[in-house]
Amino acid sequence: MIKAKYTIIFGAITLLVVIIIIKLISSEQVVEKNYFEKASLTFGYYFSKVKETKGQPKEESWIESGGLYYKSLIYDGYEYLTVLIKEPDYSRDYTIDIVKITDQSYRIGTQKLGIGSTRKEIKKAYKTCRRISDLANENDIGFIDNGIWVVFSLAPDDTVAQIQIYYGP
Repeated sequence: MIKAKYTIIFGAITLLVVIIIIKLISSEQVVEKNYFEKASLTFGYYFSKVKETKGQPKEESWIESGGLYYKSLIYDGYEYLTVLIKEPDYSRDYTIDIVKITDQSYRIGTQKLGIGSTRKEIKKAYKTCRRISDLANENDIGFIDNGIWVVFSLAPDDTVAQIQIYYGP
């Protein structure tokens, strides 16, 4: 009888330890699996694919910034950008490196976060993700979610005004 009692206690302790280990291992949950797909980007993330999917942009331009250039495609609620390059090549089909989102319908995660979400909601949803610490703007809060960098620009009322998604620095 005593042996059975110890066996049950040992089994319960073992089960508890296993549950704790599983929780710790899976603690870095993914908030959103389809950041880019929700922004109309398919595999490869080429400017031509976005135009194919969304049609002609409101604006397409090369922008100079400190002696370097980046390409920009602007649609309602979305701006697609390249990284900075030395000089534009107008014949090349560039890949999109950064997406800036202001579209009210763009929602991520099970909490459906997006434009208008609060700082508190963002922090709660991304609590297990690594935080981006070196953002230039003090009104930005960013996280690394499964390799994708997500930066939320906050309005003065502490709600999300813009979302940026990209792969690392």
